[in-house]
Amino acid sequence: MAAAQAPLPARAVSFIPVAEVFARPRAGESVIGWSAGAPVTWADFRTRVAALASRLDSDAVLACEQPLNFLAALLALWSRNRTALVPPSLQPAAVSAVPGNVLRDADVEAAKGAAGLSLPAAAQCRLALYTSGSSGAPKRADDIEALMRDGRTP
Repeated sequence: MAAAQAPLPARAVSFIPVAEVFARPRAGESVIGWSAGAPVTWADFRTRVAALASRLDSDAVLACEQPLNFLAALLALWSRNRTALVPPSLQPAAVSAVPGNVLRDADVEAAKGAAGLSLPAAAQCRLALYTSGSSGAPKRADDIEALMRDGRTP
């Protein structure tokens, strides 16, 4: 009979609201995540977000599979005062059913060579979720906070 393992110690996890990511001071060499097995520093991430933002001129559908790329695309859209459109899934039919330019991992990873970036106040950051479309077509849900407050789902 195998000996019982001791439970893992609880780890404190801190979360920063997404809209405040750029407002928090952080050293440029701080590692904030990993991409393709390599560390991504805060300076590299900010540069990638700024480079992507410089190419955006409309709202866009976020179809990134990698979490760090999703965050970069989200912040790039918000820095340009654009709405991030989130499809109900990353299945090709679901992504193509959401109107707008599509941002994929390759688009984020290809963004290079810009600096200087700021985000608008959190209240100005817009996000629209799309449902799976049980009525036949995906439905846009803009006021997600109100839906949650009322106990409904989009």
